[in-house]
This record gives sequence, C-alpha cells and structure tokens, in this order.
Amino acid sequence: MFRRRLAHCAVWPKNQSHVFGYKATQNLQRFFSTHAEQPEKIDDERLIKAAFTRCTDAEKLAFALSNCLVTLSIGQSIHTGNYLAATLTEVNRSFKACTFVLGDTLQRHTEALHRYDLALEPEINEQAMYKLSRENGDKWLKENFATLAKLNIPWKITRWDNWLKNEKYPGMLAMIQTTYCQDEKFKQAFDSNVEEYLARLKRRNELKVDDATAKKFCLAYLLEECAVMCLWVEENCQFELYASGRTQAMQETFDRFIRNFYPTLLHPLAMRFKKVKHRGEFIVEAENSDIDIENREIMNEPTPRFTG
Repeated sequence: MFRRRLAHCAVWPKNQSHVFGYKATQNLQRFFSTHAEQPEKIDDERLIKAAFTRCTDAEKLAFALSNCLVTLSIGQSIHTGNYLAATLTEVNRSFKACTFVLGDTLQRHTEALHRYDLALEPEINEQAMYKLSRENGDKWLKENFATLAKLNIPWKITRWDNWLKNEKYPGMLAMIQTTYCQDEKFKQAFDSNVEEYLARLKRRNELKVDDATAKKFCLAYLLEECAVMCLWVEENCQFELYASGRTQAMQETFDRFIRNFYPTLLHPLAMRFKKVKHRGEFIVEAENSDIDIENREIMNEPTPRFTG
C-alpha cells in the first residue's frame, strides 16, 4: 500500500523454538524439485532489470560490507514475480546478508477499506480482515519462496506478527501516537500520506467506506508501520530497501527517532525497474512450494563459494 547454493534451510515452526532444516544443498534442491510446480514459459519481453536509487556513490561502496533489510508488501506487483526476482538479483550481488520483512497482517487495515461490512460488529470485521491478510501472506510465501531460496548470501524472512509480538512494540506505538498528537509537523506527514492514498482509491472507485472510517484505517496502518520500523534497528541492517521508496510518514519517523540514535542503520534505498529481453539469474516461475507457512521465521545460510 503506502509505501523487504544453500547449506541448510531452517524454520521456527509454531510453538517450537529450536531449529531444524535441510543440512545440504542437495537436499534443498530435491525438496523444491519434488514440491514446486513446473515452471511456465516466460515471456522474455516481460523480464525486468532493477537498479538501486536514492543512494550516493559512497553508500554504494559500503554495500558489500553491509546488511540490507528488504520490506515487502502483499498485493504489490513490484514485490512478486519478475520484479521481485530483479530486486533479489541486485541484493544478492551487492550485500553480505539480507533480512526480509513481510508486511502481511499489516494489510488488515487496508483490506478494511474494500471489505468492511458495516452490518457486522467491529470485532467480527477485525477478525475477518486479520484472517484474510494472514492467508494472503501464506499465499505470497508459497508463490515466492523458490525465488528467495536462490539467494546465496545469508538471509531470513520475518512476518509482521513477529514484530507486533515484540515486547518493545507497545512502547514504540505509544511513542509514535503521542508524537502524532503533540507535534504538528509529524502529524502533517502522516495526514498527507493518508490523503494522497485515499485520493488514489477514490479515483479508481475502490473505496467502500465513508471518509472518516477510511482515514481511521489508514492512520492506524501508518502508526503501526512506523512503530514497527523503530524496532528494525534490532536487525543491525545498514540499509532498508522498499522498492518504491519510503512514505513521508516513515521518513519523518526515521529522522525523528532513528537517524540520530542509530546513524549507521536503516539508510533508505529504492529501486528503478526497466524491461529487458534477457533472462535474469533470479527469474523463477515455480509457485506454491510446499513449505511450512505457519513458521515464525525462515532462515537460510549459503554454501561458501570457495573453500580451502
């Protein structure tokens, strides 16, 4: 909306804290060859090439020694298929490690803009929107995991619920909400994003609730997103990549609560895309890999390129 060669594959399943996984690249390859659907023919004219934008030459020189946090939105075409593959090609060749943040249940707020049923109790609507957004996250993982698995740098992916369960999240949310209420400049950044987004929905005739309700949902989305953003410093990533770039609200949050306290972390990156005719190294058309979509995190570590 507003605005993320393997030695083993380890997952943290529900109610289980220990790690288990495939111990060798051969096992992982066998897994995907067994469970993934057969690749469909790719239209070469639709292949995509990506490049980093909104960064300096000095920052690009630092990529090789840096970790990158990549934020991913459900329902965005640039976060799936060949666009995702093109993004991962650049991440793989540029950074030493990567953390993906899948903003799946964050989308429950915006799903309500299209599906909220005023005839139902608010709690029932909230449960339905959460269930739908979680299922959409499950679907995204099944369709795109094979693409992620082609990375040969260490990587992991976390789902949005992980961040909402972080013990520091309530305090971060309270901080963002208080600043929104007390600081006019901060509030204006959020309100501008809300107005811009709702204007786009109205032009496309996609808004199914009244303006006041829509603004409430959009603001809840931004406040939650920016509170979670303040927790990303725990990942120790020097750069944060969101393909279309940060919103004004997120940039204001970064400037206010992150930049001065963690000057080396979460510097913003975006991507520029263009169509190309040649197949990229990360183009993967296999979908619906049979993975454990209830996991809390999925982590991979690569087989070293050179040994001895």
